[in-house]
Amino acid sequence: MNDQENLKLSAPWEIYCRKVQALFSKDPEIAVSGITQRGGTRVMTIETYNAFKYNALKQVFPTVKCFGYTGLQIDIRMPNEDEFKPDLQDLMKDLFDGNEAVDKVCVSLDPFGNEQIYVMFKPEVIQFFNDNIRDYNGICTTVAENLARDVLEKDAERVNFCTTRLYPELQC
Repeated sequence: MNDQENLKLSAPWEIYCRKVQALFSKDPEIAVSGITQRGGTRVMTIETYNAFKYNALKQVFPTVKCFGYTGLQIDIRMPNEDEFKPDLQDLMKDLFDGNEAVDKVCVSLDPFGNEQIYVMFKPEVIQFFNDNIRDYNGICTTVAENLARDVLEKDAERVNFCTTRLYPELQC
């Protein structure tokens, strides 16, 4: 096999789409499409029939993700949309309910007495293709907390993404 055969290049919006697909790949209630063209616009669609997850997705994803001068429109769909706004902790619980990559969503106070929300992912490796020329297969190897930080933007100032401790002796 020629080394050049492994060299494939993807646009940053394609890599972003793969990150979103990988983040929700274990959630049977959320489907993430590939990128399609609608007119001259690139569109990624996220679809769910779960009203709670729909609302959570609408709150945390941008409607357009910009990559330099290029935008990716993000459409979030659900038949019979019911709009309501639960608090941020409930939003995170709704968003990740049933996602096998998530261990739990919990709340704790920081040293200043402010409530912080923690989405704790299981300590599992996730891989997806992203033109990584430092990897023979062109893949990215990461954990779900990194994907969540990269793809979720809205209302996340009090939301922290982390990974459940793999070794109990790491407690301070």
